Amino acid sequence: MSSKYVAFGSLRVAFTGQTELLRGTVTETFAAPAGAADFTVSLAQGALPPPPPGALPVAQAVDHVVYRTAEGWQRRFTAGYRGLWREYAAVEYTDQAARLTVSPDCSNVPGCVDSCSAFEHLALRARALPLHASHIQIQGSSILFTAPCGVGKSTQAELWRRHRGARVINGDKALLLCKDSPIFASGLPYSGTSRICENAAAPLKAIVVLEQGRENLLTRLKGGRAVIRLMTGVICQSWHEGDRELALSLAIHVAEQVPIFLLSCLPDESAVRCLENALQNLREGESL
Repeated sequence: MSSKYVAFGSLRVAFTGQTELLRGTVTETFAAPAGAADFTVSLAQGALPPPPPGALPVAQAVDHVVYRTAEGWQRRFTAGYRGLWREYAAVEYTDQAARLTVSPDCSNVPGCVDSCSAFEHLALRARALPLHASHIQIQGSSILFTAPCGVGKSTQAELWRRHRGARVINGDKALLLCKDSPIFASGLPYSGTSRICENAAAPLKAIVVLEQGRENLLTRLKGGRAVIRLMTGVICQSWHEGDRELALSLAIHVAEQVPIFLLSCLPDESAVRCLENALQNLREGESL
């Protein structure tokens, strides 16, 4: 058995398991020295544990089913190929630990760790809000672009990198550190398919909710509108009442502290200029 430690934001996570399973599970840029951990993820490859005897699902979707256990929760994952569905992973977790088992024929253990390790459960309890977003840093501050898949998060991040020299921290996820003021946006060792995940954090300047449009239109969101739009990008298990309440509480806090914009935009430099002008107006004290 081997152990591997990672740190991101204010959190430390220990991964334990066979050496070959741990290889490539998380990027080395988040590696941390051995020591105490806030959360432990145990990895194993073999026969999946059975569902809790006599338990009924508390949540169910096409690709997963969730059961309540005596200690916490069990979530079972399925994947379909040419009309055939099979279970490929199961995770059992409490507030302090998770045990992730992947099937013997699973060839993408790092991908399972990314999507199945329940890191958002840990983050919320540390007053950190996980968000589906492309995360950039520029001039010492972070900007987050959030939207459903395919709308253009990565496109806008790349435009800022190409035309303004911004640094792309993560192409898919960000962690909002809400424990202190100001709120920081931190990198994560989980990046979906983008493969971009840098270990960096900076004060959060703005969150931008994206929509595709025929022209660039930017609106400042406030109050309930801001919270509702922000919650659409929050990474949270909606079936978990405690997580859901924590996520909403943190989203309200973020909306009170950080400018949130709705940007209907084109996929070119004109969208960069549109947002850039709005951020300049904020610095100069103008209202939007």
